[in-house]
Amino acid sequence: MFSLKVLVLCSSIAFATARDVIGLQVRDAAIFKRAISTDGVCGGYNNTNTCAGSAFGTCCSLFGYCGTDPAHCGYGCQSGYGSCVVKQPAVTWASIGCYSDSSNARTLRTAMNVGGNTVEICTAACAAAGFTLAGMEFGSQCFCDNAISNGGAEATSGCTMACPGNSAEICGGGGRLSVYQVTPTWQSVGCYTDSTTARTLSATYNIAGNTQEKCQAACQAGGFKYSGTEFGSQCFCGNTIASTAGLAGDCLTPCPGDSTTKCGGINRLSLNVYI
Repeated sequence: MFSLKVLVLCSSIAFATARDVIGLQVRDAAIFKRAISTDGVCGGYNNTNTCAGSAFGTCCSLFGYCGTDPAHCGYGCQSGYGSCVVKQPAVTWASIGCYSDSSNARTLRTAMNVGGNTVEICTAACAAAGFTLAGMEFGSQCFCDNAISNGGAEATSGCTMACPGNSAEICGGGGRLSVYQVTPTWQSVGCYTDSTTARTLSATYNIAGNTQEKCQAACQAGGFKYSGTEFGSQCFCGNTIASTAGLAGDCLTPCPGDSTTKCGGINRLSLNVYI
């Protein structure tokens, strides 16, 4: 009888312990489960919401916006806040010149081991590692960083060596780096409401054959941070988004200059930001 009581007591304790552990797990899962973004904003630097299951797209971009294109799902995509299905960098690189370098004090401080070096191979390696500067040196060498370091300066000569993987390209020289930098880009931030009595973006442009790219170019030339296309043919620009605006999900009007893309809708802006 004693043994049976002990067995029952032990079983009760074990059940209670298991119940408490499961309860803690459920509680912790609830605490750490990320909320689905309902406004297109996501990521660790914004509100910690996830794009997984969001109507704005499943990828959380480097800059904290949900989307589905390479700019969201590629370089810098925050995998902890959605999916990152594009593996190749979705950024544009531009040459900023030939720079001095020293083996004792590197201008770009992170060396990458690449084979058959080219501009594309080195910049892709740097992008995948999260860097915004890439440099090719002495043909076969590849270096990365986020800033010019150790007194590196632009050089007027010395970048003359062909890249091993593409002889039509230049990959630095002896003590010289061919340096490339990630260029700013336009990125979609979603579909926003608009009104003729309270505009979401303050400036307007009349553009024939309107497309996202044409509107973005006009806004950039005007010194604006945001561009927005509306009802197909309309283009708006601004440096702030009006507080009266909110996210919507029905920017469905084809762009007159490119019917494969959408340019807002009735009182709807396809909104982009230059970052």
